[in-house]
Amino acid sequence: VERSRGLGDVYKRQNQRRSMSPEYIVPDCFTFYLLGQYPFLWQEGHRSLMDILLYRGKIAWVVETILEGNGSGKTALGYSKEEIKWCEQHEKELWEEIRQNHYMRTTDPMIIRSYVSSNTRLLFNGEKTPPFLGIWLGMKVIERYMKNHPKMTLKLSLIHISEPTRP
Repeated sequence: VERSRGLGDVYKRQNQRRSMSPEYIVPDCFTFYLLGQYPFLWQEGHRSLMDILLYRGKIAWVVETILEGNGSGKTALGYSKEEIKWCEQHEKELWEEIRQNHYMRTTDPMIIRSYVSSNTRLLFNGEKTPPFLGIWLGMKVIERYMKNHPKMTLKLSLIHISEPTRP
């Protein structure tokens, strides 16, 4: 924990400070607005890692789409070029990790947190991972779904954002 400049005596972690710049204000506000307007439905059988990745991925995809992001995660998740490249290079391996460890249907909050947290995961194949890694994975699933279903509009996507169905 380091003392951040310009915030008085407030202490911030590195991952918190990285998102405290003007270019993140609109995406962050929009994300939290959508999270409030379209809350995750905590229903029996609808709270697995995959459910949460798709829900948060859809929110991120909407933010990227409306704010004219390119779907990379730069706009919605604040990713650097290096983080985007890392995610793209390791996407298949990450899905394989989820499959092999039977995480898709897990409801373990610690596992879920490790995929959606703003903290970087400790290590993946000896490397630190970008924050919000699971949200990026979910966003990519939604992006592919939307490309394959051109009749699904952004408006329809928002209407169905908190329904307990998978794309």
